[in-house]
Amino acid sequence: IIFALRTRSQAGTLPDPRRHPETAAYTTDILKLALKMGIEYVDVNDILPRATKVMLLSMKGNSKIIASWHDYTGQTSWLSATTYNFYKESVKLGADVVMMVNSAKDNEDNLDVRKFSQQVQKDVPLVAFNVGAVVSLTSLSMLTPLIRRLHDRANSHGSGTYTLHRFHMLFCPKRRLQDNCRISRYNR
Repeated sequence: IIFALRTRSQAGTLPDPRRHPETAAYTTDILKLALKMGIEYVDVNDILPRATKVMLLSMKGNSKIIASWHDYTGQTSWLSATTYNFYKESVKLGADVVMMVNSAKDNEDNLDVRKFSQQVQKDVPLVAFNVGAVVSLTSLSMLTPLIRRLHDRANSHGSGTYTLHRFHMLFCPKRRLQDNCRISRYNR
């Protein structure tokens, strides 16, 4: 199980704690509860203050921490200092997996994510990919089907299940995101 909270800027529904500071404590409390429950993977995203990340990492117990970064505007280049610094900082803080999502504006962005992935020293598993209209299959070529039966079942709903470095992700078409990506739908 992967537990993740997403803000509106990350295609989720929660208010962004940077713009609405009153939600920061609420978000932190929910993440602490996920860690106390021993959920296998807990996603701690880049919008949280560094002190909060340090606190959450210190209480992770048997849970694995996914440090995640999202730029759905596509304003940050994969080959910029921002992306390299996020990866290095996540490793330094003790994340078990680093996940980075950017929005591709053109095919060059698809090549850049591959360059970034090849250039970064992988101290912990890295999951890096683009989203958007110009995402090509070449940017997903490093992903392989998880379990054939689950893969076929997921594809029957218009999405695919893939794995990379023992990290499981569910890719869903944006138009059917809310219908197809609910965990309960796949647990029946």
